[in-house]
Amino acid sequence: GLAHGYWLPMTLAIVLRADFAATLSFGVQRALGTVLGLLLTTLLLNLSGSTLTAILLLGVLAFLFRWLGNSNYLLAVAALTGAVVILLALAGESAAQSMHDRLIATLLACGAALGGYLLWPTWERTRIQPALAAMLRAYADYLEALAGADARQLAHMRAASRLARVNALASLERLRGEPFATAELRMRAERVFAHANRLVRSAMSLELLPAERRAAPAAAAWLRQCAEGVNACARHLDGARDVALPPPPDVPGERLILQRLADALRALQNVLQPAPAANAGAD
Repeated sequence: GLAHGYWLPMTLAIVLRADFAATLSFGVQRALGTVLGLLLTTLLLNLSGSTLTAILLLGVLAFLFRWLGNSNYLLAVAALTGAVVILLALAGESAAQSMHDRLIATLLACGAALGGYLLWPTWERTRIQPALAAMLRAYADYLEALAGADARQLAHMRAASRLARVNALASLERLRGEPFATAELRMRAERVFAHANRLVRSAMSLELLPAERRAAPAAAAWLRQCAEGVNACARHLDGARDVALPPPPDVPGERLILQRLADALRALQNVLQPAPAANAGAD
């Protein structure tokens, strides 16, 4: 058996990530880094003829691990592997046995992480639309808050919108690295994300206006209509394909910010329901 059995679950916990692409990347880098580190350690132990030299090498490898940890995981693992084997050799353990155990534990853990992900996958292609829908609902709530005069509620909804955007962006980035996601799904998700953020950036420009102007009956009603349109887009992403997406409300007067917001909402709706939008234009 492995003398250091805890290496197996420890490596498994390090390699296993929330998405397949990151798990594959960390698994490959961990395995290659371990092999490189074992080759490096073999060379260093053959060259070092004294305990003092081994201690100096240990210090150099520990420094390299800390230095490379955030920039190059493969080289950091190589340095860590060398440091661990030298440390165990200084403690009296067989270097050859430690290297063997380290290699076996790493390969088993990386294989288990990738195999487990393939057997019980959580593919991002099934999660991207709920993440985008949650972002749109947060944006709709923000538009509703813009129509009111409660500054605390507006700040809360702004923070919630940013959090939902971060979550949707993380889901989108995981989708980009997923091997079985179609190009059509990626492109559609990218377009929804881009148009939704055009919309919310235009809406945030309205915060420059005094609260009483935003909360005026005509302006508030217009913002609530836009919020309903965004909520309809969210319901569409949630799977309610029969949801009719209401057209953006007419912009009251020549107001550039409101026109940008309405244009972004129209572009978002065209991504979700291109055929109905074309038919409506033909009528």
